[in-house]
Amino acid sequence: MVVATAFPPVAQALDAQQEATPVLAGRVEKGGVSVPDATVVLHRVTAEAAGEIDSVRVDTAGHFSFELPSVPDPGGRGEVYFASVRYAGVLYFGAPIHQAVQLDSLYTLDVYDTVAAPGGGADLAVAVRYIVARPIEGGWEVADLFEIANAGTRTLVPIEDGEPVWSYPLPAGIRDPTVGEGDVSPEASSIADGSVHVTAPIPPGQRRLVLRYFLDALDLTVPLPGSTVQMELLVREPAPPLEVTGLVPAESIPMGQGVTYRRYTGADFLDAAVAVVPGADTDGLPARNVAVMLALVLALGGLWAYLRGSPGARASTDGSVVLKSRAASVGPAGPERGSASPSRRSLLLEIALIDQALEDRGTGPGEVSDLRRRRSVLVRRLEDFG
Repeated sequence: MVVATAFPPVAQALDAQQEATPVLAGRVEKGGVSVPDATVVLHRVTAEAAGEIDSVRVDTAGHFSFELPSVPDPGGRGEVYFASVRYAGVLYFGAPIHQAVQLDSLYTLDVYDTVAAPGGGADLAVAVRYIVARPIEGGWEVADLFEIANAGTRTLVPIEDGEPVWSYPLPAGIRDPTVGEGDVSPEASSIADGSVHVTAPIPPGQRRLVLRYFLDALDLTVPLPGSTVQMELLVREPAPPLEVTGLVPAESIPMGQGVTYRRYTGADFLDAAVAVVPGADTDGLPARNVAVMLALVLALGGLWAYLRGSPGARASTDGSVVLKSRAASVGPAGPERGSASPSRRSLLLEIALIDQALEDRGTGPGEVSDLRRRRSVLVRRLEDFG
């Protein structure tokens, strides 16, 4: 362990960088006030390995610094540095450093006081929910991505060891659910009694949880208890006709050469549900044409509601859509809703689609490498949001 006796000012750190000795200089803070008693650990992640490489005690003003063994990613090697600190029993991570220019700013590690979640878990809003389905032999594989929002100022911790900090019901009839890559590790979560349970501390801000499961058919009801700010269903084509209650059709999304995802979207749900059932072509019309016609009807309905001066729309408790004056704003192209910015939502969506592509056995080795590289870049950009 290296003990810091004095903190080099940022200007000195920058001078050191100019002499080809990259320095990560930072401070541990709680609510904008320095934390004087903490140990900071430096981590490095490369394509070959990942782990801790150094540690240091902060000074009396909460400052710390590390001399990095290399300039972050000067030649596109993909290496990443980040720091962590444990405070009040909770481990906090700083933003990833993957470009030298990021060393020009003071690196901040934010920590928080804790509060015990109520029994059964806290009632947290879901800022973003993406359900991405692709056909496989004998059914469908689904990636279900949540972004949970802790809007408070304290880190939520279990009221007792093993008790959930957050629980959420899953659709009935799913098979073999598992926890995938995200901010919540499989060791800190479990799936039981038809729900996912997270036992890891949840700091203020947003955290990703990714689930994977299988369906025999695209026939499911998705419960949305509490508040869900944004939800989208994406189905890889070719896909059968579907009837989706609670979401409206939107423009399909291309993903790679010859791959598209049919898309349904909605916003501002409160104690609602979304139902997906097999549908049928209407009067021989292609399902895509029916979806376009339905979207037009919904848009005209929203315009009529606006002209009549009706209040804004949201999903009702039975999952149906109640049109209102601003119904046309649903989707990434619309105005901002809730705490997830359009850029953040687009990053989450692309990560989910890449994860599905990586599961596709038809994806070639070269394409897999490109997809993994692209995913790493997207995750780093997502973490830059904090």
